[in-house]
Amino acid sequence: PVTRTTSAHSGSYAIQGSVVSFLGFGSYPPTISSFFPYQQRSGSFTGYYRYTSVSHDSLAMSVSLYKGSLTVPVAFGAFYGGANVGTYTKFTIPLQYVSADTPDSCYVSIFITDGDNDTLHVGSTFLVDDLAFEGTATSAQAHDLLPASFALYQNYPNPFNPTTVIQFDLPRESHVKLEIYNALGENVATLLNETRTAGHYSEGFHGTGLSRGGYFYRFQAGEGMESR
Repeated sequence: PVTRTTSAHSGSYAIQGSVVSFLGFGSYPPTISSFFPYQQRSGSFTGYYRYTSVSHDSLAMSVSLYKGSLTVPVAFGAFYGGANVGTYTKFTIPLQYVSADTPDSCYVSIFITDGDNDTLHVGSTFLVDDLAFEGTATSAQAHDLLPASFALYQNYPNPFNPTTVIQFDLPRESHVKLEIYNALGENVATLLNETRTAGHYSEGFHGTGLSRGGYFYRFQAGEGMESR
């Protein structure tokens, strides 16, 4: 579902991702992801894109900067849109910093998702080109950027093979539990079962060795619980 196209914003080529029908298993989404060294406190992540949406499918992008580990991001940002964009249009993802650290690595993911019922539609297509970081982040104290409420986000990429990232927000110190279940309701992994301070978090899940199929993650913080 990910190919090279000559319909570029500049230069000779751009990346194209399309939802396709795959070996009789139904619709299969395109996912582009990259993990690479990066050591600047940039202000935003930018690029140019075109998008054709079929039946409410949406384009999603996420950017996370890390230092030392992939547990707590130094900064993160996201883009989400379902409107058709016929000509190359610039997007800008502001990076929200949650610490004063200088990052040493970056994870970028671009994919198509359906916010209605998680059923993607063949023909939804994006083109992206000229991805770049721009500007310099202004200094900010971490406590000024703490989340205001509990939140559990959609994992990315989704579907995944074999690794995906789950993000959540804690507005205050809480005991958290993050578990993975298969379609039969059987626990196949416990990623977290500990107390965490307030902040923004990312947890990687490696599905190596698990059977192909659908999985669910359940997040519990204090008295609250949510599954995706």
